[in-house]
Amino acid sequence: MIPRKPAPEHHEIFRRLAAEMKSRDRAITLFPATDAASGALQHFQDGQVVAARTIAECVQAIDRVTGVVSARYHGCILAAKRRAPSIGVVTGFEGPATKIHEFYRQIAHEHLLVDFNSAPTNRNAIVRRLREEVDFGVIESRLSGLAAEFRRRLAGILQSLG
Repeated sequence: MIPRKPAPEHHEIFRRLAAEMKSRDRAITLFPATDAASGALQHFQDGQVVAARTIAECVQAIDRVTGVVSARYHGCILAAKRRAPSIGVVTGFEGPATKIHEFYRQIAHEHLLVDFNSAPTNRNAIVRRLREEVDFGVIESRLSGLAAEFRRRLAGILQSLG
């Protein structure tokens, strides 16, 4: 689990997820001081939290898990790049798409967006989805296409500058 600064609806989600965590499950924080001060970690036990202080530490933590449930955009991206199956946590699809929603749309895995306000937090269901519903061939193809498009646009911008 990669939590984020909690809005009121996140507290209940994080509480339910923390209650279902097994001894080998971990909450990975990308911003330990900020997440602690915001209350994002209050539902997780000390031994369940990995305080990654650098991107390298976060990558190492992700490399040691079998799946990621992330409420942070960058956690979703790192999981995809490290070939860790991941579910993106959103809190409703009303209004403009979130960065997480847009990322999962771009990698053709919108089916792995979960709004835990309306979906169960059953750990077994989450694990099943992480095992069965991720297609890394599609994800890698989409990420490669996005990177190529970014490079093409950047080259155009740089060329226009002189």
